[in-house]
Amino acid sequence: MSVVIPFRALRPGRSFAKEVASLPYDVLNRDEARALASGNPVSFLRVEKSEIDVNPPDDVVPEKIFEKAKENLSETQLYPVKAECLMIILILCFGHFCVEVCRSHGEQRAILREFWQSGTRH
Repeated sequence: MSVVIPFRALRPGRSFAKEVASLPYDVLNRDEARALASGNPVSFLRVEKSEIDVNPPDDVVPEKIFEKAKENLSETQLYPVKAECLMIILILCFGHFCVEVCRSHGEQRAILREFWQSGTRH
């Protein structure tokens, strides 16, 4: 049996959401990620693909990359949410539906959020 543990997620402030948002790290190579994050110091690519900010030859040294990711994370505009949550994402044909199950002050609640391909919440 698997154990799933909720955690306090980090989310961007509303005014920085567009700048922080990024494509998943595994769909971009290093050069593509570097180009997308160029000029954007709060892009999450600087955390999830932090080798873009590490100079050769250290850009292939895991310890240097992780150190840079930690440094970059501290400089992003991300804040912890108040409650521990689990987020379950179901990807359907014409959109993304997200169910967020939260535990707050002993209270269980489920929130259905809808994310369309544009990335906007409805």
